[in-house]
Amino acid sequence: MVKKSTRGRSEPTEKGGASTDPVEAALENAQGCVDRLAFDEALEHYRAALELAPDNVAVLDGMGEACVQLGDMETARQVLERSVALAPDGDAARYMNLGQMSEGEDALKWYESGVRRLRTERGELDQASGSRTELQERWAASTQALATALCSVAEMYLTDFCDEAEAEQRCEALATEAVELVQGLQEQVLAEPYQT
Repeated sequence: MVKKSTRGRSEPTEKGGASTDPVEAALENAQGCVDRLAFDEALEHYRAALELAPDNVAVLDGMGEACVQLGDMETARQVLERSVALAPDGDAARYMNLGQMSEGEDALKWYESGVRRLRTERGELDQASGSRTELQERWAASTQALATALCSVAEMYLTDFCDEAEAEQRCEALATEAVELVQGLQEQVLAEPYQT
């Protein structure tokens, strides 16, 4: 599991790192539970935060991910769709989760939206500032996420959409792009593009 970005959240205001904002405190507690893989406990914190801030995208995203981990796909779908409606340019993982929960054209639509978002996120890293090491790590993670997403779409053309007129060409183009992306990664090898 990838630790969620805290971008857009307020910084802790109390000495010692604890937030004085109850929503932020609930998010911090939930993330601590997620880090320990205690998703039931995390969900309690997300629910408490959602009562205080029903339109907080970070809360919705976290709750959706916790629900996915717990197998509550109906709740996950509801909160993730709400998150997408509130912030279409938010975290790409929402789109990929929704793609996994969907079938047919709906699944393809979610996956393709996720790929577009991942491309945008990866492009934004070109303009990002920070330490070279941090940027390289973020670039590698972004590249791996995009390659994995491309493979997910390619697999749709291997299965559900194999009878489409250009299914073979689309699948090959997606898989080739995924392989080209990971070939540039020096430290980590992602097998999925090669398998696809």
